[in-house]
Amino acid sequence: MKSAGEHLALMKQESHNPVASSLVAESVKRGVLDGDRTAVGRLPRLAWPGLAWSRTEVSRIADLLADPTLLTGPAASEAQLQQWAKEDRLRSYDVIHIATHAFVDKSEPRRSTLVLSQIPASSSKQSAGALDGLVTAGEVIDQWKLDADLVVLSACDTGLGRNVFGEGAVSFAYPFLFAGARGLIVSQWKVDDQATALLMKRFYETWTRDGETTPPAIALKDAKAWLRDYEVNGERPYSHPAYWAAFVLIGEGF
Repeated sequence: MKSAGEHLALMKQESHNPVASSLVAESVKRGVLDGDRTAVGRLPRLAWPGLAWSRTEVSRIADLLADPTLLTGPAASEAQLQQWAKEDRLRSYDVIHIATHAFVDKSEPRRSTLVLSQIPASSSKQSAGALDGLVTAGEVIDQWKLDADLVVLSACDTGLGRNVFGEGAVSFAYPFLFAGARGLIVSQWKVDDQATALLMKRFYETWTRDGETTPPAIALKDAKAWLRDYEVNGERPYSHPAYWAAFVLIGEGF
């Protein structure tokens, strides 16, 4: 068994740790938050280790849910979600699961962004109101209407934000709760792509097991313990809390 110090040392080495390999340069992050198309184009794609497991993650989860709507690749677009928001279709989903890049803007929380499928653009800067393949916290607040029991933001740092007196950390949780979600699962730091895919599959398996609904808090606790003890060839590759402790459940009735 490795010590905590050894695990942390490995986490700094990109070749040993997918969390480290999923880091995006600060200049790219700032460019994305500024709406710079060139910066968005520099983000890693699905073939790159940072998001290699996201398609697998959502596909496996869809197999566990009744009558799911699965959006992957070009279909997972801002245009699609914007259309559903206008049609008030988003309100019809009990569970919404989003697995993608996320960037938190602590200075301007409304600019915090989820990155969706990209569309061609004629310039590096989009005009106001143009589709840019990004869904900001402000857009969720202004345009989305939800009636979801649970929204899962399966991405890095989605539970982080700016500390506001009397409100706590204003992050992605706030806009989704404001839009009508009753519960959210968010992350408190940058997460490992493959470990997250395993964790989320186990969470949904437990939550929906045998047709009975297990409380999400219990299902998430079970998924964390399962991933911690997960073995491959006699090794426990995800035993360190960095791999399974990031995700937390917030909201009502859990």
